[in-house]
Amino acid sequence: MTEFVELTLQDQLTDLVRPRLDWFEARAIESGLAKIVPEFESLGIDLPHKETLLTICRDGRIGETVEFDKKTTKGVKGLKGEFPQHAGIIELGQRDRVSGTLLRLSALIIVCVSDWNRRLEAVDRGAQEVVVFNRRVEGVWRQIRLISESGLNYLPPVIGDVEEFYSRLEDTLEDIDPREAEALGQDYSYLTEIARFFNFYLGGGRIYQRSRKHGDQPRKIRPVSLPQNVLDTDPDSDLEADSSLETAVISRRRPEEVRATEHYLAGNSPDEVEDGPRLIKSARPISTDYGGSPVQAAIRVANRRIHQRRAAQQLPGRWQTLTEAETRSLLLAILNPETKLGPSSRALIFLSLLTGRDVEAVFETSLVRNFDQVPKANSIQDTTAIYLVAESREWVVKTLQPESRRTRKKVWRSVLADHEPLLFLPIPGSFWAVLEPLVADRKGQAKKRSVKLFSNVSQEHASTEIKAFLSSINRGNRGRITLARIAYQLTEDLHAESGDLIEACLVTGRQPPYGASAAIYYHHCDRQKLMDQYSSVTRRWQSLVLPDSASAPECQRALIDGTVGSDLVIDTPVVAELFRSLREQIEYDRDLLGTLEGLRLFHNSLTNYLVLMLFWMTGYRAVQDPLSEAGEFNRRRRWLVIADKTGDGYGHSRMVPVCQVLADQLAAYHSHAEWLRNRLSLIIENRQHGTFLFYLDKQLDEVQLRPASMETLLEWAYVLPLNLNRHWLRGELRRLDVSGPYVDRFMGHWSMGQEPWGRFSAVDPVDFHGVLDSALGQLAEKIGLQVVEGIAR
Repeated sequence: MTEFVELTLQDQLTDLVRPRLDWFEARAIESGLAKIVPEFESLGIDLPHKETLLTICRDGRIGETVEFDKKTTKGVKGLKGEFPQHAGIIELGQRDRVSGTLLRLSALIIVCVSDWNRRLEAVDRGAQEVVVFNRRVEGVWRQIRLISESGLNYLPPVIGDVEEFYSRLEDTLEDIDPREAEALGQDYSYLTEIARFFNFYLGGGRIYQRSRKHGDQPRKIRPVSLPQNVLDTDPDSDLEADSSLETAVISRRRPEEVRATEHYLAGNSPDEVEDGPRLIKSARPISTDYGGSPVQAAIRVANRRIHQRRAAQQLPGRWQTLTEAETRSLLLAILNPETKLGPSSRALIFLSLLTGRDVEAVFETSLVRNFDQVPKANSIQDTTAIYLVAESREWVVKTLQPESRRTRKKVWRSVLADHEPLLFLPIPGSFWAVLEPLVADRKGQAKKRSVKLFSNVSQEHASTEIKAFLSSINRGNRGRITLARIAYQLTEDLHAESGDLIEACLVTGRQPPYGASAAIYYHHCDRQKLMDQYSSVTRRWQSLVLPDSASAPECQRALIDGTVGSDLVIDTPVVAELFRSLREQIEYDRDLLGTLEGLRLFHNSLTNYLVLMLFWMTGYRAVQDPLSEAGEFNRRRRWLVIADKTGDGYGHSRMVPVCQVLADQLAAYHSHAEWLRNRLSLIIENRQHGTFLFYLDKQLDEVQLRPASMETLLEWAYVLPLNLNRHWLRGELRRLDVSGPYVDRFMGHWSMGQEPWGRFSAVDPVDFHGVLDSALGQLAEKIGLQVVEGIAR
């Protein structure tokens, strides 16, 4: 608890008032202190010389205790700005009646100012910390002078525990409905400033360094080079992989700057933030001696880009995976006890196949006796780390995660789905027999914690032995079995099993072959689903070498709950409750129609409802103006062109199918907006019309839809980051068995050459619309979406 320090009587009085040297309005100071000093006891704060100070104030003897400097007398001029505490106490002293709440708050501020000032005694008076201190003290006493009784009624009980009081005040401010805040007027701002003072006192808040130059400093953008070589594993390539090294130069902010952007804070992937265009730079100089020219070089680069776009298509065998015959040959050789391969090398290559990890990562595999010895997820930094559980015969891994993700706050957890970052995957008994000799040898040492499975194995010796083993398999039949293909085989087979490459990558810890995808940032999936997919793949592998095993029941672990992937997924019942609350608010505001203010409230509530329907039914990112004009919506065919990614020098939109309920709501809103604009044009001359969706301000002028305006008008119902809808939507579409490529095209997750309506795309628009329309209709029913009519029917 904040306390005063023991001072002399004169210094104590000066510390309480922080006066100007002339002690202006000494009588009012005495009256103010006589009201405030008794409140320190109610706060549980010990004030030295308390009784003496009260006697001095009541008897009017301040002039006998301190010395007045009459030469500095300037009247009231400058007092409130330079000596705000002095001015505040005068104000309280001159009032006939002061509420106990205001007196206790003033007492708490006085003790905080005293303590804060002592902390800054060793700091240079011109330092930034002192400037902030003076600014906050001036601000809080201004609020004390101006706040009304109705504003004070919103304060929580004032107590001596500053941290607890501030926490309650913050909770109170967060619970105030935006409309209630609007009714409070300036009092809401005064309460916010009071909270800000205590926040800074407790060490929070921000200190903004102002530029010494006029205007804002230019944003520092750094060029990032990305290799753009032809894939050396592409069997259909008509160009040499190293024929001409090229680099794509993109403009990106530093990671800490990206994490401060509205885009990131709203829940979007940082990989989607770029500033400016991409530039292609070739490392090969132009051979002018042989007739080369910049024009010819540009043509060659364009041809290579076309090839890269074609190579980005995920055609069968594009990434040179093993054929079924090669997988069978590999498994037969590993399971054959007569094969010349040591137990460690045999386990290494087999674990590489079973886990989808490279041999180097498998070499670091840890062995534990049971689940309890597996480290907590937050202590596992590397997603390639493998833990082999001896008792349950399974392997544990942390699912693939993006490099950066918005932090999951504690206050959000009650509305977010359960998230479990660890994945447990069973190893069939016939395959476990390959690992058993090595596990049995090392299990005795894993009594209390994990041990390295291959700690006694020479990596160089194992590599030599594995290389000879693969050569013996390939020899004579022109086989293509390599360590790289073995490690990628699980990703390929899981992709074929699930229909979604992202779900396969969550298990194997690999980025997609065409580069990092934002879909990994958003996707979530049930752990049980991933385990079932993995079990199906391993059973198929067993059937290749052990025909009788295909029909045998697999010994499975008990059903597991929780999801892996994104930890920012809102629970579906919470989403349904959100839309129900929005509909209730619309009907409440409908009863207010008949006044201009009621018209404004009703229209804004209807706009909020449609905006959130767009969020959850189209994967719309919170950017400005999701629909520019009515022509971007085709009601008959139910297609919508929606703004997707907009930023400095960068724009993007995508075409998405629209389910029936959203199409009807868009049509109802369009009729309502046209009626509203016609009526307002009769009231307001030269009224400007904006985009398809708009809010109304108090003057009934149209307000553009931006993230800031959406957050303000949705604050009463939705306080989470605006773009958490994308985390929910991708996983829910996959739960309805919409194929991964269709989901990526719908969400706007594609790389170069994978554009859904591009030159090399084979997407059927009719089938795409039919599949998504059915799935979105089911989701709309699941969260209880209904059409709400506007004013014009």
